[in-house]
Amino acid sequence: MITLYQQGVPVREICQRYGISRQQVSDLRNARGITRRPRGLSDEQKRQAEQRYIAGQSCAAIGNQFGVHAETVRRHLRTTGIALRPRPGAA
Repeated sequence: MITLYQQGVPVREICQRYGISRQQVSDLRNARGITRRPRGLSDEQKRQAEQRYIAGQSCAAIGNQFGVHAETVRRHLRTTGIALRPRPGAA
């Protein structure tokens, strides 16, 4: 499990694989002296997110690929001035 965390697998996915909570992952990480990964998107991921969104991918799909919430992707895109498409099911 720690190896997956160190490889960058999203905590959400680790929790699903092992049937544990985010807190349990955090506790295990802390017990092993492993520092927390930076949150959000790296500069390279931001660049890729922009390209993927322009190419037609959804914020949710991009977020899943990078292990962040769709809103994290959406917030970044807003700061760049990229016109956001309406969310599916939005009136």
